[in-house]
Amino acid sequence: MRNAAPKDEQGNFICPSCGNTIDGDGLPEHNPPIVETWNTTGYNTSQEQRIDLFNETAVAIHCKRCQSIQGRALSRTTNYRKDTGPNYTPRKPRGR
Repeated sequence: MRNAAPKDEQGNFICPSCGNTIDGDGLPEHNPPIVETWNTTGYNTSQEQRIDLFNETAVAIHCKRCQSIQGRALSRTTNYRKDTGPNYTPRKPRGR
């Protein structure tokens, strides 16, 4: 994550939007939004590259409520592209 997420005295993450403690259910905010990253780059990359893109574009951790409110507007106006490019590789099966 590019910016260190704020923490309280006990080391728990603090939601930068509402100031509440995030008790393990925080969600990352991405800049640019992850839907834009997928639509411009992610659809045509390997799983390893997509993981890097996900981590590199994370700028903050929000509580689920705040992330839901913030992410809803974009997810209603921007669709993920459904095709994949020639350089796309799927995620490896889990547990194998």
